[in-house]
Amino acid sequence: MSDDPLDEIEQRAMAERILLNILRATLAFPEAMDRSGVATMISAAATERQRHGDYGAADLLRHWRFAEQPRNRSAISPRPMRFDMICEANGIEQRLTEPNHPWTNGQVERMNRTIKDATVKRFHYDDHDQLRTHLADFMAAYNFARRLKTLGGLTPYEYICNIWTA
Repeated sequence: MSDDPLDEIEQRAMAERILLNILRATLAFPEAMDRSGVATMISAAATERQRHGDYGAADLLRHWRFAEQPRNRSAISPRPMRFDMICEANGIEQRLTEPNHPWTNGQVERMNRTIKDATVKRFHYDDHDQLRTHLADFMAAYNFARRLKTLGGLTPYEYICNIWTA
């Protein structure tokens, strides 16, 4: 971590706003999970990872990522990276975008924008509880009431029910 107070302020602000979005296997039923308590640890681990170069292109393509400990007397023993351990400890499944499949990341980015446009860009919240309540209401309306053109005019809930019963 840096001694620069601006970095700490930016990380705290990011931690307060962060919402980790997870697209379930169907890619039609989005779920927004408020992990703001974990966000500080994740953003700190990700920042540390970028600054110290704990990952490279080869690591991003592998599903298991290990950093090497400094050599001890006998041998090098691999250890999981801090970022992975934080995600695992908090029940967050980390998934990487497949190489040459940019549309997966695009779907997540589009859903992030939709949620942001409907919540923080449109309303002011006095505290986090108001944001959480409004986010839960928006996600319920999005998943159970809003008909989407890409799903043939069905709601995500109806689409999933049709797939499961077919």
